[in-house]
Amino acid sequence: MSKYRLRFSLSLSALALILIYGAALTGCESILEDPNYLTADGLPDYNQADFDTYLQDSQRWLRANRVFNSADEDKEITANLPYEIKPENSNGQGVLLVHAFADSPLASHFITWADLSMDLPTQQISNGSHLGLLFSPQNPVYGRDGEIMICGNGQTTLDEAKCQAGEKVWYSAYGYQETGKIHARLTWNPYFAESMSLLDNVMQQSVSQSPAILAEQFVKPLTLRM
Repeated sequence: MSKYRLRFSLSLSALALILIYGAALTGCESILEDPNYLTADGLPDYNQADFDTYLQDSQRWLRANRVFNSADEDKEITANLPYEIKPENSNGQGVLLVHAFADSPLASHFITWADLSMDLPTQQISNGSHLGLLFSPQNPVYGRDGEIMICGNGQTTLDEAKCQAGEKVWYSAYGYQETGKIHARLTWNPYFAESMSLLDNVMQQSVSQSPAILAEQFVKPLTLRM
């Protein structure tokens, strides 16, 4: 009798393993089928003869391939389109902003550089985030009182839920945790004005200066206390 019970037990164990393995495969398949994990069939063309054509082609490609995160598709497309800014009185110089460091081309409207202290308890800031370099505290989307607060910041599910429920939060880079504090992503630059001043100083430098000299303006340590 014990032999049959043992065989029956082994059979149940084998069946359980098969079911678990099948569920795991189904889970992996579901992830692969999620549009957020899929790539487009190809990249958009970038060899257009002029910027306006490039813009139109990019808009069509985005509308056909983007996985939209909101009901406002036009707003998302506008935020992710290439753009150009032409000064009224050109000095013959230009700046190319390449989208990679930020979340979208829109973020590059607010580029900043500086080596600053980001331990700012009076502003509930624990440390800096790369997203925080790009935006003014008054930015309507990513500023302190902007439309978007990123609660998915690498913390516990409970703290993320508290953040989404509107409880008091601190701000940090992704993954930072501290006992007794809920952290959302820092998405604005508390030193935005100082950073813009530094950038403006670099842009005003003579074109005769070497790239190495200009680069030094960005790498000199600059510590400001707020």
